[in-house]
Amino acid sequence: YATGVAAMVEPASRAALEFGAQGLIIEVADAATPRPKCDAVQAIDEETLAKIVQFAHARAAGAEESERAA
Repeated sequence: YATGVAAMVEPASRAALEFGAQGLIIEVADAATPRPKCDAVQAIDEETLAKIVQFAHARAAGAEESERAA
């Protein structure tokens, strides 16, 4: 929602997670739908979603390690 452009969703999501966001709202286009009827300009594909999820998991694992070390 914040970027309005699919190409900016991944970097904005990474930045939000770096700054401590606890969740993200992201439009994802179904691979079977060539052009979504709603929010098509900002809808990301499943591959981009997977990258964001992988980054979020890595950040969470890093945060857990930092808490244990403290």
